[in-house]
Amino acid sequence: PPPSEPSPPPRLTPAAPAAAAPRSPLEGRAGPRAAALERGRLVHALLAQLPALAEAEREGRALAFLAANGLAGAAAAEIWGQVAALLADPACARFFGPEARAEVAVAGSVAGFEVSGVIDRLVITPEVVWLADFKTDAEPPPPGKAPPSYLRQLALYAALLAELYPGCEVRAAIIWTVLPRIDGLAKEALDAALPSGPA
Repeated sequence: PPPSEPSPPPRLTPAAPAAAAPRSPLEGRAGPRAAALERGRLVHALLAQLPALAEAEREGRALAFLAANGLAGAAAAEIWGQVAALLADPACARFFGPEARAEVAVAGSVAGFEVSGVIDRLVITPEVVWLADFKTDAEPPPPGKAPPSYLRQLALYAALLAELYPGCEVRAAIIWTVLPRIDGLAKEALDAALPSGPA
């Protein structure tokens, strides 16, 4: 009989959310989980599109986008205020500059696992590859206390990029959109978060 084909590697979904669903100003329109996901979708879309626009255009375009998605008034103003604060934060400037790329799809194999996902912001320089992931949790954890699922997600992305850009340092960060705050992740923390290979 012909030899059996090897089993495909198990798949990881690195963008798994934290276990607890955050509260959301959209909660009145749906359950808390659905509201949190919808808010995250809108914030991610704004952060992907607004940096390419002139600053004077951003607010009008953002509010029009939110209105087209059924949001106006205080709920829309709150989301726009958080996005605007993030875009103006000097600590996040590199991720919204002209060299930054938005929503970059990546795929590959890490530690025997097949991995695919989307990096929210990616900046590639000759020496350093920077990646950032937006998190829209209503109550972000203290610095250094990111949920394990978030750490694993960034660790997988960093490992893939390290293979794609040998010789470059890879630096990862989580951007908490409601504060805003950017938390750089130490290489040791990312290495520890990588899943072990399948048995």
